[in-house]
Amino acid sequence: MATNKTFEQALPVGYNLTGGDRDYEIEKVLGQGGFGITYRVKAHVRVGTITVTTHFAVKEYFPSVCWRDASTLAMLYPPTQQLDVQEGLGDFLGEGRRLQSICKLNPHIVNVNEVFEANGTAYFVMEYLSGGDITGMVARQGTLSEAAMLSIITPVAEALQCLHDNMMLHLDIKPENIVMRQSDDGRPDVPVLIDFGVSVHFRKDGKPTTKKPSKGVTPGYSPAEQFAGVSRFDPRLDIYALSATCYYMLTGRSPKSAFEVDTAELRRDLAGRASDRTIDAIVQGMSREAGGRPATIAQFLKGFKATCALRIGSVVRGNYQNYAIVSVIDETDGDIHYAATTGQDATAAGQPGGTAKVAYDLWSQRIGDNVLAAGQCTASREWLLPDRKAGFAPGQYGFKSQKPGVIDFEYFVNGGVEYVAVRRDYKPTPAWMLQLRQLWHKHSRKVSSQPVTYTVRGVSFTMVAVEGGTFTMGATAEQGNDTHDSEKPAHQVTLSSYSIGQTEVTQALWLAVMGSNPSRFTGNLQRPVEQVSWDDCQTFITKLNQMTGKNFRLPTEAEWEYAARGGNRSKGYKYAGSNNIGDVAWFWRNSGDSYLTGREWDADKNNNRTHPVGSKSPNELGLYDMSGNVWEWCQDWYGSYSSEAQTNPTGPASGSRRMMRGGSWYFLACSVSYRNDNTPSYAYDDLGLRLAL
Repeated sequence: MATNKTFEQALPVGYNLTGGDRDYEIEKVLGQGGFGITYRVKAHVRVGTITVTTHFAVKEYFPSVCWRDASTLAMLYPPTQQLDVQEGLGDFLGEGRRLQSICKLNPHIVNVNEVFEANGTAYFVMEYLSGGDITGMVARQGTLSEAAMLSIITPVAEALQCLHDNMMLHLDIKPENIVMRQSDDGRPDVPVLIDFGVSVHFRKDGKPTTKKPSKGVTPGYSPAEQFAGVSRFDPRLDIYALSATCYYMLTGRSPKSAFEVDTAELRRDLAGRASDRTIDAIVQGMSREAGGRPATIAQFLKGFKATCALRIGSVVRGNYQNYAIVSVIDETDGDIHYAATTGQDATAAGQPGGTAKVAYDLWSQRIGDNVLAAGQCTASREWLLPDRKAGFAPGQYGFKSQKPGVIDFEYFVNGGVEYVAVRRDYKPTPAWMLQLRQLWHKHSRKVSSQPVTYTVRGVSFTMVAVEGGTFTMGATAEQGNDTHDSEKPAHQVTLSSYSIGQTEVTQALWLAVMGSNPSRFTGNLQRPVEQVSWDDCQTFITKLNQMTGKNFRLPTEAEWEYAARGGNRSKGYKYAGSNNIGDVAWFWRNSGDSYLTGREWDADKNNNRTHPVGSKSPNELGLYDMSGNVWEWCQDWYGSYSSEAQTNPTGPASGSRRMMRGGSWYFLACSVSYRNDNTPSYAYDDLGLRLAL
């Protein structure tokens, strides 16, 4: 066996380490610190009937005072250090087992597969992450943009929130300990928090459960108070390190020691690299005094909230003139209030306007979260003009001042964002402004009936608005004799308006949110995710809502059927969008390599499988795959139908089985009224989900 000359106390390359679940062969030493050694290992893992070789990372508890027995390779230590080493070993095992449980709660915490004892010490077996750490990323591509930095730091902060919720501090956040998990298509795009070697768990009273307080520090990333040892639970320790990591990503260098850090110097280093709001959040997070930092991760993230605002100095093209952003005044309920001016830039852009700068208040609001081309909304805005005045130009939605080249007020759309600009010295009455904003919000809700596309970690998905109405649910006449008792009696249901996913949730979206892909049929991330239980879907939706700030959910069974029937645009089809099942669905006859005509078939031999979403024809609402591809979980518990009319039904209050709708690649043709159900923990390769909002 080869030796590790650089790491003399490490296990040799080729050594077979026997764990609780499997054997691990040492391939390489990844690193060594004061408390342990980390290895890359390979192991043979059985997947079904196939054995595959995969890689893991293994962390060995090995304090610097220890050495290895030359023949047995067991860890040895001086008798005078026995108490400290054994206490540390107990802490290591406790933290490992705790982390093994916590990592299941957040995809951005490194997965711990098992914890075991061997060679007189203990080991964590973790997923092996090959995407490289933040230090390597900055070395390869240079400093990160503000948006790129936030795309990494936000999920890491959420992972920290998960740790803090479980009374655990990481205490060693730095660029080297954020590693990218590679996705199925090879892009290193999922940040993962690693190295919990100095992490500490605390009791509810804030005192550590470990025998001795942690004294692990990293200059530049550890706050000053951490150098004295950590004896009480305080999230501000991790928040300092997280802020310092933001500084590194934006500047390409580590900050000075916490004892030397200077606020003015931090601001100079960050100037021009991020918005003022982001710079403020980082500087506050790196406050030398703990009391000056955000007390929680939620407060830390809130500091970045207004980074969706335009940068200072940005220019927005209006109908009459351009507006240069001077500052961000406020952000509430999706609106951003700016101070802005006009001047030379308007003339240079070919717009009417003089050279004198005029001060404006400028409000912006994205239209129903849509991204629309500038000028796309050109319908009349008379509802937006509660106080008509001379000089209003029809079609331009604004008021001209008596002063040449000056606008008192204007409404315009640019890049899918609605803007209202009001000249500072125009001084409209408070009642006028209140009426203006009420009408503005009313209009925005109306516009939001259009399909809305959201993007999470670079993956986009679309929600389709379904206008409320009344329909007959269950075994209706167009379903013919192909119905079951569970679909009876047909009954009247009235629903309020809602939105539903244009397609089933794809593997790409699940991977972006959860950091893993549970599906059997991989190879194309546009296939629907499958092998997910109802419980799994709730975890996914909770995480998605944290990422987007929305309230996504599973559809109720009534919402699902109304949408599948085409809502108020329904043409009375048996299936979702057609009376010909092959036009709109992947099911048992057409989801394999050949078209089958008999009822008896072998799905595996015929290579039946899921297919990319949206590859069949849509129904009347533009929704895809509602009669096949994968079954879709609904929110409701299973219950029998009643003949009574209902409004916004949600099913029984309790039960043992949840509803599934839509049919699958493995099943017979399913009409829009067909019902299925299973236990919330059930997962199979023909079962996925569709979102509602």
